[in-house]
Amino acid sequence: MRFNHLLSIIAVTIILSGCGSSVSMITENNNKDTASNASTAELSVEELKEFTDLFNTIEYNGFLSYDFDAPENIDWNEILKLGAQIASKDCSPEEINSYLKSTDQSDFPEYANLYAINKYDLADFIKRHTGNDYIPDNKDINWVYNKDTDSFYKKIYDSDFRYNGYDCISGEKIGDKYILRLKFSPEKSVKLNSDLSNAYYGEYADRIVKFSKEGDDLVFESNKIQWDDHCVPEQTFDVNLAQYDSPVHFVTYKENPQQTEMILVEGGKCISSIEPSIYLENVDAVGFFDFNADGMDDAVIVGDTDHDKHLLLEAATTDNECFEFFADYGEEEAKAIGGDLTIKGMKAALLGDNKDGKYDNYKDAYAQIVKTFCYADYPLTYDLIYVDDDDIPELVAGTKCCVSLYSFKDGHACPLMYQWVFGAMGNKGYEYSPKNNVIYNGNADDAGATYYNTYMAIDDERKLVISYWTKDLHFIDENKSPLEEELASSSEYVTTTKYYSEIDKDISEDEIKKVIDKYASYQYEQLIGTQDYDSIMKQLAN
Repeated sequence: MRFNHLLSIIAVTIILSGCGSSVSMITENNNKDTASNASTAELSVEELKEFTDLFNTIEYNGFLSYDFDAPENIDWNEILKLGAQIASKDCSPEEINSYLKSTDQSDFPEYANLYAINKYDLADFIKRHTGNDYIPDNKDINWVYNKDTDSFYKKIYDSDFRYNGYDCISGEKIGDKYILRLKFSPEKSVKLNSDLSNAYYGEYADRIVKFSKEGDDLVFESNKIQWDDHCVPEQTFDVNLAQYDSPVHFVTYKENPQQTEMILVEGGKCISSIEPSIYLENVDAVGFFDFNADGMDDAVIVGDTDHDKHLLLEAATTDNECFEFFADYGEEEAKAIGGDLTIKGMKAALLGDNKDGKYDNYKDAYAQIVKTFCYADYPLTYDLIYVDDDDIPELVAGTKCCVSLYSFKDGHACPLMYQWVFGAMGNKGYEYSPKNNVIYNGNADDAGATYYNTYMAIDDERKLVISYWTKDLHFIDENKSPLEEELASSSEYVTTTKYYSEIDKDISEDEIKKVIDKYASYQYEQLIGTQDYDSIMKQLAN
């Protein structure tokens, strides 16, 4: 039997009450004539225990991490995260040195080892567990390939060996197919530090996994995470958001007595979460629209606390596609800006007649950002500056300890930086060279013994990217990291500078140094606003 010849006549229906949590399973015969030839048997207690033990091994545990509806959609990076029991840490000194050189590292930190997976062993592993002929490359897994050894390599820390455990709580065998339901088990989890005794929904929801067996191997068909179990049905739905390529599934939970929780699921993975800044006893409505002109749909949540109603704005960010608290309105605050505690009323107040959230010019888009920050009562200062040499300025919105930077493109204000913090932990802040498309940041580590100089630029997609950077070592380089006596007197040691390029990995250090010397000759200005609300709005109006 081969896995990719799927049995199309069998489907699994989970008996749910709304978004309940019943674990009963039934089978539904879409083709009675064929289905009648397949015997169905519930698994015994002993068989459930055997599968429980199997799915709590490193070989199989990764198959439960993410949702997949076909073996072609398996996240092999997750499956191989800890080596899947086919990786070896018996690497030769030559292999270790090759890995360090290819990843620009000097040595291994303590409590880390280099693991290797031979390409042919990986091909055999995938074949045995999916039936497919496929070998992932570096785009699919974060392992480094060495063509001389035909192997993939990865540095794994001892502390990385942690994973969720599961109990197999029910299961059926239909013909030669198995359908199991597995429940998260804190007791069987490995090295999880948090108290997860009440973890049973969201990313810890039950899994329903389908597979067949060939000898001792499980050949997988799918793994479905039961995201809707324990949800709030009225506030769980599919939605199209501008920042995602496909519809996302929005789920609301009220299981945590201290916090209403919300997640967004795309392609079977939790891609973002929203935790309202205040506890809402009841969520009345959730809507999405772009209230700050950046081209991403933000979240608007209306709900009740124990004494009044609130409307919360949660801004979408480019930081791992997450949402951050932006503003909290009560009834009086909503009225003050011409709105009310409804999605429709707040959208009208924030966007006016601009229903689609697109802007004809940078002045209108930037004005929308400034107004929105003002509505949120953010005490910011602003400026229009020219980072690159085009005719459209960038907008700076900052304080003494953080800065945001926007550039205009295709009807939106693209967020180059969003509330980047500086002034602490060795970060001196951000500077730009007018019209030269260079933004500089200096940042210290190891009590100043290590210093990073980073140069960034705005690319054609209006994103801020790192182009070049250096690392200054104010200690003896052979020590790999500064010794205590070096930290106490790092100024006594000759500085060693290492040069890096994110644009061209093959460029020499001498060539990088020439570019950085040119950057160092530029004039720089602090990236921070100087104008108040009224002044910047007057400038934008003109």
